[in-house]
Amino acid sequence: TNRIDTASLFGIAQEAQAILPQFGKKARLKVNPLETFSFANLEQGSKNNINVEIQEKNLVSRLSLIVLSGIRVGESAEKIKKRLSSCGVNTINNVVDISNYIRISLGQPCHIFDFDSIAGGKMNVRKSKKGEIVQTLDKDKITLPGDDIVISDGDGKLIDQPGIMGAYNSSVKEATKNVVLFVPVFNGKMVRRTSMLTGKRSDSASYFEKGIDEERTEAALVFGVDLLKEFAGGLVSSNLIDIYENKYNPKKLTVSISEINKLIGVEVDNKKIVEILLNLGFKVDANGDNLNVIPPSYRANDISLNQDITEEVARIYGYHNIPSQLQNMEYVTAQKTIEEVIEKTKEIKGQLKHIGLIEIINYSMISTDQLDNFNEKEEDLLKISNPISQDLLYLRSSLIPSLISNIKSNIGKQKIMKFFEISKAFKGNLNDLPDEILKLAFVTNTSYFDLKGIVEVLFKNLNIANVEFKQSNESHFAKDKQVSI
Repeated sequence: TNRIDTASLFGIAQEAQAILPQFGKKARLKVNPLETFSFANLEQGSKNNINVEIQEKNLVSRLSLIVLSGIRVGESAEKIKKRLSSCGVNTINNVVDISNYIRISLGQPCHIFDFDSIAGGKMNVRKSKKGEIVQTLDKDKITLPGDDIVISDGDGKLIDQPGIMGAYNSSVKEATKNVVLFVPVFNGKMVRRTSMLTGKRSDSASYFEKGIDEERTEAALVFGVDLLKEFAGGLVSSNLIDIYENKYNPKKLTVSISEINKLIGVEVDNKKIVEILLNLGFKVDANGDNLNVIPPSYRANDISLNQDITEEVARIYGYHNIPSQLQNMEYVTAQKTIEEVIEKTKEIKGQLKHIGLIEIINYSMISTDQLDNFNEKEEDLLKISNPISQDLLYLRSSLIPSLISNIKSNIGKQKIMKFFEISKAFKGNLNDLPDEILKLAFVTNTSYFDLKGIVEVLFKNLNIANVEFKQSNESHFAKDKQVSI
């Protein structure tokens, strides 16, 4: 779905032309419709000319149309019906089916109007007003949210909900004799917005909203004229209208073969690289190690960097041909394995929860206020260069400030509070990553003896003996309340 240029028979053929040779299969395009179907070969008339006005340039980037007369509406040819059916598309009649046939063949949505139902021979592409109503081909009446792309005729009636579905009042019917073959490239964002707000989805909307190739409208219109002549008896009866102000300007990229091979990780033959790009429709001019590459118009939306060129070569060359090789790894010897630490942590948590403590999970960062409250010095801590909040400025060196804050924030909500946390604290390490130290801390709002009892029970259950409690003068907290173990 991110490669709308492949969402057609021709798009798949283009990819196959590049992929199959990698597996020893000869493949080439017998016909390139983007080159074969040209306005230069299109005959024109003057019997049924139509006038088109686009009120705002951002509504449509290219618009091509022409009128055909002498149309005979009937059942589609067996070939058309069979091919559409195999693609899951219901057949309607030989004229409407041709519009679907063009989309599936070339990846370009188009629409066919009944020319005689367009009042004054005038089509006005504009934004809708909120509350305007259009009746679509399936006879649903859609109330438009406003600022949608619409087409009205000389009488002001809406004859199309562009990019989504045509209007019933301008649809091809059995009595239709003259038609307008209409090949646009509408603003994809606006089409998607209208489609989502109205709940009206269509295959054409899926194409427009992903951004299709303006250069393809020429081939689609000429191909459509040929089909309408062959299968509906049509004859061109108007001048060609082709509105295309901001024409495609190819972007030239220069990439070195050595850079491509370095990024891929294997040496791909120079000729193979050039062959892959040419088969994908890129223009390539080799100049020593450098390749001057011009992406085709249908890749303009997704090829903009040298790395994009490398990716194209890599995917066609085949990821299966690129060896899987892990980077060199350094092994650090630890006193305890990760598995042992995890198991011991689980055991400690289980013991503390069993004797009534609640586990707390705090941020690893603390605020300036917490620094001041616990006599921490800013220069001793690691300050975060891009904090998400002023309350989360420093990496903590102790778990206790956070746990004390938990007690204070729960005062009045719980009478007895016994919290614990097992997490990492951080210590600065000059010119290197900080040391991450796994610590355990617990706090209670009851008494010193409760706290001492928790330590004794935990150590007993963990088979830690010879524990001594004594007054400590090392802590930066209130010294007369501290003991060391």
